[in-house]
Amino acid sequence: MANTLNAIEQPFMKKQESIGERVRRIRLSKNPPMSQLELGERAELRQPTISALEKGRSISSGKIASIAKALEVDALWLETGRGTPDLAEGPKGLKQQAGNQPELRTIKLLPSAGSCGGAGPAQVKVSDLEKLWSPVIKTKQFFEARGLDPKSVVAVIADGDSMYPSIVHGDLCLFVAPPSAAFEGGHVYALGTPAGVRIKRVQVATTGDKATLTSVNEDKHRYPDEDITVEQLTKFKCLGRLLSREG
Repeated sequence: MANTLNAIEQPFMKKQESIGERVRRIRLSKNPPMSQLELGERAELRQPTISALEKGRSISSGKIASIAKALEVDALWLETGRGTPDLAEGPKGLKQQAGNQPELRTIKLLPSAGSCGGAGPAQVKVSDLEKLWSPVIKTKQFFEARGLDPKSVVAVIADGDSMYPSIVHGDLCLFVAPPSAAFEGGHVYALGTPAGVRIKRVQVATTGDKATLTSVNEDKHRYPDEDITVEQLTKFKCLGRLLSREG
């Protein structure tokens, strides 16, 4: 999934494979095919647990990690469908032992209704998108590589097209708490407003007393920019500055 902010992508519409469907597909792809009972024994789980998962029931991340180890696939991919099923390769080109799965961290997903102006009648409802993206998970290495504390990062789903084409309806946007409380002009922020979480580009006037909350979408009739004072801006809660988006 792309993270570039200037990519133009279509809203996510197609049905993704569920975790249960991934488990069943990998289990049956073994040579010979692995039974639910055998998978349960290898993962130290009961066969009914495997059966329930394949039928669509949710289970804990710990159990999913055990199943991933038994199937010899990446735990993050198995749980979220993101990335690849292949285990990471070690320095000698050999696959790591399944027990050396990457440590995972969960990112808080904020209420996202209306974050980008709200979905149109033909677009996927934000409530369905929240189910699709939940839980939001990244590896420990994701944060270490960026020098970030996992607790400083939050997620917001783009609900609407006010930031199109930079951010498209249905995108998952990650925001990181800025180093200071002051807004830096030109950056995209998640703002806590009385109407809910809003994603906006903040432009601060050179005079330092005025600011504009900008929608990237060129349809200014539908998505007008908002001119406010810096004093008004500081009353909004800065939930974070845009780190990346996935769609």
